[in-house]
Amino acid sequence: MQVLLGTTLSPVLPLLLPCVLLILICKLWTVYNVRSKDPNCKAPLPEGSMGIPFFGETLQLLLFGAEFYQKKYAKYGRVFKTHLLGQPSVRVIGAANVRRVLLGEGDIVQVHYPRTVQSVLGSKSILVATGKEHDRLRKLVSKAFNIHALSEYVPYMQQFMTEAVKSWCDKGQVCAESESKVLIFRVAGKLLCNFDYDEEESRHLSQVFATMVDNMLSLPINIPGSQFNKAIRARNIIRSRVEASLKKKKESENDLPFTDALRIVSEGGHFNTEQLKELALELLFAGHSTTSSTAVMMIHYLAQRPDIVKRVRNELDEFDLLDEEEPLKFEDISKLKYTSSVIKEVFRISPPIGAGFRKVIKTFQLEGKQIPAGWTLLFSIRETHALADNFAEVEKFDPDRFMPERNEEKKGDRFNFIPFGGGSRGCVGKQMAQLMLKILLITLSRNCRWELVNQETPRIELMPCPHPIGGLPVRISRLDCNANRIDFKKVNEAGDVAC
Repeated sequence: MQVLLGTTLSPVLPLLLPCVLLILICKLWTVYNVRSKDPNCKAPLPEGSMGIPFFGETLQLLLFGAEFYQKKYAKYGRVFKTHLLGQPSVRVIGAANVRRVLLGEGDIVQVHYPRTVQSVLGSKSILVATGKEHDRLRKLVSKAFNIHALSEYVPYMQQFMTEAVKSWCDKGQVCAESESKVLIFRVAGKLLCNFDYDEEESRHLSQVFATMVDNMLSLPINIPGSQFNKAIRARNIIRSRVEASLKKKKESENDLPFTDALRIVSEGGHFNTEQLKELALELLFAGHSTTSSTAVMMIHYLAQRPDIVKRVRNELDEFDLLDEEEPLKFEDISKLKYTSSVIKEVFRISPPIGAGFRKVIKTFQLEGKQIPAGWTLLFSIRETHALADNFAEVEKFDPDRFMPERNEEKKGDRFNFIPFGGGSRGCVGKQMAQLMLKILLITLSRNCRWELVNQETPRIELMPCPHPIGGLPVRISRLDCNANRIDFKKVNEAGDVAC
């Protein structure tokens, strides 16, 4: 009997032993991470799993994207533990939980980004600065986004966007995602750093920038072919262009037609060349990636809602702003409540950033679970918006929810709507981002009509920033058909644009 049993098991043992060892190693990995909880806190750790040694659950996140978090929420609720990007982590969801985190800055949490993000953007950037240094940098940068500065930016935004939209109309059919990235990169480069990149250069650099952003949140493995290595290489290309532009800018400083954001900030503080390169890179990162994502999502939603575009046009007409030749002014744009509501609704339903990072500096509790000091905390923006109880029909694209008649934004907890974060570290450039998007919406509404090439609603990829799968090809034509008549039949015969 023993001989028979041994004969039966012998072929299985070589396969069984590695499986048992793997299970044992994963158990030890979980025990190792769980032991880092605070022994002075009686509350248990949040439910969740820690994945496999070293990698944790990072591979699942990279493979499944936002779906990874959605499955975790469905299984564990609004507070759960995981292990991401080399750190034991807790993700928290919901306005009440996010409120506790954001208002606890400097007390229970402090800003913290993965090593890969810090390596790409620089250790001295405002994004990762803390304490007095953060306060100093934020005060300097805020001057570049006050009402006076924004008012100066408006004519340049209008010029770039009018030229771009008319160019799109001349083509008849464009890939909205790539064109939005190029446009926003040109606008951000000009206004933030006074960089004069033509369309071809902007197209190349926006692609390089996308490579950097898409690969920043990765494992800190800098070997050829790794995501982190791709991000670093893309960063180096951008920095070399920034350095060349800074040198050119310095040589012609007295001839500049306006004061860009980088100049405003640098005049208020003492920065060496290396610091200016980091600052320029960070300004471009903040002003381009998230805004271009929101721009393409706006085009996506409104292509399916011509009734909303019509109401935007009616509002422009009401304020005598419908004429495409009419110069825009900051104070006039500020009066457009419905236009502003459309932009807010895009931010609500597709926030460009899914979550923010913090480092826990003092153990505290959420929903009866301990959040241990030393762990990374991710506060959810995307899921918090989706679960907000003050918004009616939360999945519906409905700008009226932000109009004075309903004003759902002001009902309930204000942390139900946090596209720009909150607390002392809310996005300092949020007013500029909203202004850029308003002017783009005004320009599109004044000049053209657009529709999706593919009738089926495209699937949306949510990470790293929301974007339609396939690049969102759209047909676009001028409203003044006599000036620019687009024959959709001929466009169809010519074939669709490949995005």
